[in-house]
Amino acid sequence: MILQTLQTSAWLPAVGVLTLASGVAEKGTRLSRLEARGTGTASQPTFSPDGSALVFAADTISDDFPQLFSVRVNGRAEPEAVSPGAIGSFEFSRDGRWLAFHAGALYVRALGASGAGRRLTEGSSASLLFALTPDSTRVVYRDEGLRSALLDGSAPPVLLTPSLPETVYVTPDSTRALYYADGFHSVPLDASSAPVRLTGPVALSEVDITPDSNWLLYSQSRAPSLGLSTEWFSVPIAGGMPVQLSLPLDPTQRVIGFHALVPGAARFVYMVLDYVLFPGGPSFSSVELRSAPLDGSPGSLLVAAPSSLPGDLLVGAGGTLVYRAVPDGAIRPELFRQQADGSGRPKNMNAPLVPGASVHAFALSPDGARVLYVADQEVLDRREVYSVPIDGSAAPVCLSLPSPTGSVFQLPPLVSPDGRQVVYAVDERALGAMALYSAPIDGSVAARELVSVPGLGLSFTSQVISPDGRRVVYIADLERDQQFELYSVPIDGGATPVRLSAPLPLGATIEDVVLSARGDRVAYLTYEGDGRRNLYLVPSDGSAGAIRLNAPEPGPLAGDVADYGARGAWAVYRADALENGVTELFAAPLDGARPPVRVNRALVAGGDVQEWAFSADGARVVYRADQSVDGRNELFVRTLASRIPARRLHPALGANKRVESFTLDPLGSAVVYRADQDQNDQVELYRSTLDASGVSARLNAPLATGGDVQAFALDPLGVRVVYRADQATDELFELYSRPLDRSADAVRLNLPLVAGGDVLDQAVDALGQRVVYRADQTANEVIELYSVALDASSPALRISAALVAGGDVLDYALDPLGVFVVYRADQERDEVRELYAVPLDGSRAALKLNPALSVAGDVQDQGYALDPLGRRACFAANVLGDGNLALYSAPLDGSAAALRLSPPGAGRFLGAFAFRIDPSGTAAFFLILGGAPESVKLWRAPLDGSGPAVPVTPPGVAVRGLPEFSAAALLYNTGDGVFRVALAGGPAQRLTLFAPVGFVWDFRATPGFVVYRADHGVPGVIDLWSSPLGPPLR
Repeated sequence: MILQTLQTSAWLPAVGVLTLASGVAEKGTRLSRLEARGTGTASQPTFSPDGSALVFAADTISDDFPQLFSVRVNGRAEPEAVSPGAIGSFEFSRDGRWLAFHAGALYVRALGASGAGRRLTEGSSASLLFALTPDSTRVVYRDEGLRSALLDGSAPPVLLTPSLPETVYVTPDSTRALYYADGFHSVPLDASSAPVRLTGPVALSEVDITPDSNWLLYSQSRAPSLGLSTEWFSVPIAGGMPVQLSLPLDPTQRVIGFHALVPGAARFVYMVLDYVLFPGGPSFSSVELRSAPLDGSPGSLLVAAPSSLPGDLLVGAGGTLVYRAVPDGAIRPELFRQQADGSGRPKNMNAPLVPGASVHAFALSPDGARVLYVADQEVLDRREVYSVPIDGSAAPVCLSLPSPTGSVFQLPPLVSPDGRQVVYAVDERALGAMALYSAPIDGSVAARELVSVPGLGLSFTSQVISPDGRRVVYIADLERDQQFELYSVPIDGGATPVRLSAPLPLGATIEDVVLSARGDRVAYLTYEGDGRRNLYLVPSDGSAGAIRLNAPEPGPLAGDVADYGARGAWAVYRADALENGVTELFAAPLDGARPPVRVNRALVAGGDVQEWAFSADGARVVYRADQSVDGRNELFVRTLASRIPARRLHPALGANKRVESFTLDPLGSAVVYRADQDQNDQVELYRSTLDASGVSARLNAPLATGGDVQAFALDPLGVRVVYRADQATDELFELYSRPLDRSADAVRLNLPLVAGGDVLDQAVDALGQRVVYRADQTANEVIELYSVALDASSPALRISAALVAGGDVLDYALDPLGVFVVYRADQERDEVRELYAVPLDGSRAALKLNPALSVAGDVQDQGYALDPLGRRACFAANVLGDGNLALYSAPLDGSAAALRLSPPGAGRFLGAFAFRIDPSGTAAFFLILGGAPESVKLWRAPLDGSGPAVPVTPPGVAVRGLPEFSAAALLYNTGDGVFRVALAGGPAQRLTLFAPVGFVWDFRATPGFVVYRADHGVPGVIDLWSSPLGPPLR
């Protein structure tokens, strides 16, 4: 016979576990997750109490990072990932309607609902500590204190105590919580009254609560190194003085071992042990069995040395104690019963044993009315199963069939949940096999053989009776020696056994086996080596084959979100979500109501999606990818709400041709792109409508041999395109404009260029009337700034002032109203870069915006921005040339001098890309590095200097990156979350999921959501998440 250890779940007590025979609307919705994909090794299968659903943990992407999954047992649906991150613990409510679980935070989910459900915890003190009430109405949990919440969310959670408890219990009547925080306390679950202290500090406490919810029993130790109690106490749960139940003991010699609550008799039973400490550890011996009333009144001595004391003990009906002990003068244990109150002497329960025989094991029926025991009562070494009423009203009856050589080896036998049937296994030693039997518990009918295969070396590892009492599920090598598989047979023996398990690889083993409460489904785990465990679900009668619930082992970490955007109801992102290193395009509803869909078609080997863009209305996405041929980048479009696959926007490209870049027109009807579509290695400009007709029109005039379109820009009205190309002469780059509908030919915008001159860049103003460009138009290598009418109806004007020798215009920005252009140039002193503003039409000379700079001073590279109303510029400047940057503001019309916005002494202003102007154009928000310990803080200052700069973030809170704005509110990222605060000031509100692991990398705000990248789900894997913004802040 071969015995295997079955590891059952330590997370929750499951119904029918097969064991070895002894010998917010949620704040964070992950958008980038693809449902039911990549699940690896499985664990902890648990059925809902009604048996309709199975939940289990499985490594989704990373080893040792299990998520929680749920699947309906009677359907064909794929398992759904329930937890947004690694699962810590989970529990069903007793009515089976709710599932509570901890995955970085505590969630409550209605059974059958989709998604993670409602998140309850957020604070850093939130822990795995939670408990559901027996009446299935509330959850009690730790989160910045101890709280209680209705499972249906019909009322907000209530704070029971601000203390942080170490443990928490709920009374059986679901009215009070008991918790330990420097002592035991009791508090109503509805917080209708304050907590009541029940005890002072307690060391090494074990706890029990009486079924009537009146008493708390707890232990204390004055010998903690032994791990055993020396005292037991009781205290009224409603409040009162504790009383000691156990006798005073010398902790250097005696401790309490076995103990049990006797509910029917309202008594406590305990065993007193003597111990002696040896170098290898303590040695114990039993000296007394005692019982005590829970109110602390005098107790009773039940058994004392030198009489034999119980080796094991169970409490049966009427408070009767059943135990094994060696009778006085004997050397083998027998079975006894005794009343818990000590009335009467112990009475023997087994029939007389033959010399040398023993009672080997015993069990109680579920109602505690009968005792089953295994003993070699009639023939030495032939163990048989007996049944006897606990009250001794009838003699024991033998349930097992007579067998000359067989012996019961299941210790103790199994009893069906209804208490009617007993199942036991017999080792048929003479036949070299084993057999499984069932019999009525009262012996009214002879035992029936359920399984026997003589001569094949049949071995059982363990068995379990289904909760409905109809079937026996067992593991045996029934078909192949040493290959243990899962079987089922009717408990009444009315049919042959059926194999439940799917074929197993050689050497694989079956581990956890769990039955549903209805007994109609079995879930089991198999171990197939290398730490891999698979989970299967199968009908208990074998009427259908086993279904594997977890997918194959995941490959290398995949799923990092590379970039993303949101518009309308959709978020779109690029990620290697399906295959590591292969970047594809996905879309998901912002509310997370549906899993993401892949936007692109299947990619050829080596293919990737390079870039993408929303249409103006957010209904479609255009992307560039080498989808069909590796290295051949083409343009495709897909309507997000449609199931129609993506379609190519232009004619098929030939070998070695590709699209280089693209832009969607402002009207959302067409795309303009650069490609060598007609001739290899000659990049030209094309327009194609988004109806995917596959027809495109070339926009540029014929190019000189070797010529290319280098760059382009569209006017904001979607009427004309401006492009830069060496159209007339190879390597002579000039600027052209043409209507997008090709109703007129392209016209050159720049004036004739000096030999060696080129146009370097271009920008169209906000009104769609003028184009600004930089060029060395009149003197080679002298870069100046020009403005010209979009349609070339008037000649180009130089709008930058005359430059000092060696000077250049370095960069520029157009205001949002189409009036001014701001540019940076070493205009007055070579290598001293300053900031200037000039009207686009050149109607006035350029004005300097920055304060006076030292010879080593500078306005920082790209370190300026214009307010949305076109009134002021903000810029970063190193005035003294000492490396210390400051933030300044100046009016574009030169009506006032520049103002310093960043306060001296607050820390180091972080310069370019470290400030942003709010949508109203009234204030600048900027980043300063300072404090102790040094960290990045967010500050605010009025652009016009009407008030001082003030910190935005609370003390001790550091930010990552610049803020965004939405509905008169400011949003900022601290790395562990995105927060919102009213622009007028006030408390900060967390918008994103609180997770103890991972990091928020960046975020974007939409009118209704904040979308952000974070590795909250799996450390190191950057997913895309969304959170609703909720109502505007007031």
